[in-house]
Amino acid sequence: MAKETVTFESSSFIGVPLLAILLNAFLFGVISQQLFSYCISGFKDLRHIKIFVITQFAVVAVQSTVIWNMAWVIFVLEHDRTSNLKASIWQPPVSSFCQCILVLLANLFFASRIHRLTKSRLQSYLVITFSTLAFISGMATILMTWNWKKSPIESIRLTPPRKAMSVVWHGLQAISESLITLFLCRALLKARSGLHKSDRIVKCLVRSVIQVGFFATLWAVAGLGTCLLVPRSTVYTVFEMTVGPIYTHMIYDTLLSRTRLCEHMAEPSQLEMGFPAITMEVWYLT
Repeated sequence: MAKETVTFESSSFIGVPLLAILLNAFLFGVISQQLFSYCISGFKDLRHIKIFVITQFAVVAVQSTVIWNMAWVIFVLEHDRTSNLKASIWQPPVSSFCQCILVLLANLFFASRIHRLTKSRLQSYLVITFSTLAFISGMATILMTWNWKKSPIESIRLTPPRKAMSVVWHGLQAISESLITLFLCRALLKARSGLHKSDRIVKCLVRSVIQVGFFATLWAVAGLGTCLLVPRSTVYTVFEMTVGPIYTHMIYDTLLSRTRLCEHMAEPSQLEMGFPAITMEVWYLT
């Protein structure tokens, strides 16, 4: 049987996904450098933390490989017939599947930090609940609205049912990221002891948490906004193809921030003298 072909305007499809692919490649390079720094840092984290770090990188590597493979098909194999591209590109749904896993793993990590820091099961369970719902809605978006035999343009563009599911998906992500930022900042601000050295470290931690929460929420809201405002375009692929690496970058930056915090202390022994016990629960990843 002859393969199905679909005609579309290449200018409306090629540009934005190409930008997303380039951003994904850049972020993968940054994450690789962060993983190397973590491996040579000498942190004595427990085994489950190390497994988590490697798992995050492995999923990002799979997602990036899938995205680069899609770029190879579109820009190399089919470069001379972008207006009459062959059907059956499977990479977009696989990339979104990896994204769902990465976001869920990142939020579960922060939920565990919230529980260690606040001893509040309610707060950690709230984060886990919204993160799990976001994961389920993301998987539903993939399974319910994607036809694996459609062309790239039809696989990536938002159909009305996929638009509704994407709104739920990104909305739940935005809620979970906002809760993470709120709970961590509130707990860290309560940890101030009045000592200059320890309060400076707490401020550094709060600034790191705000940065992580801000960019995670911004990416989720941006994805939601593009779903609502420009559902017929491929603009949202900039956020969908890069949100997984963004989350992984933030996790690695949080882990590596311990090195920067040590620079605020003259000697390791001063950590226990001036650093509040509540923030020690975040410092040691147990």
